Amino acid sequence: MCCDKHEDLSLYLRLVERGIPPIARFMLLDERERMYRSLFLRIQTRDGLDREAFERRFGRDPADAFPPLLDRLTEYGCIEVGDSSIRLSRYGRYFVEDVCCAIIDEAVREGGYET
Repeated sequence: MCCDKHEDLSLYLRLVERGIPPIARFMLLDERERMYRSLFLRIQTRDGLDREAFERRFGRDPADAFPPLLDRLTEYGCIEVGDSSIRLSRYGRYFVEDVCCAIIDEAVREGGYET
């Protein structure tokens, strides 16, 4: 599940004061969306995406789950696909926002939407 909080600060605070989670809306994510979100969030960390942890969680190696995307980002020199992790290269760290946009664009295209 993915939740968005209320944007109105006064409403947010009133809900919190009453012990009510300040959730404005939520979405149930399918497994593929969770896979993309995992890649998106972990690629931004120093250690990157742990391939073994991803495979335990989703039953697939991320290199097999996202071959065109990872091949393209590797070709651009933005990521390094190692035996144990997938992470930003030194060059890729300068363009982390662009790498994240590429991941989002791929997920959106795969979901049937135009970017």
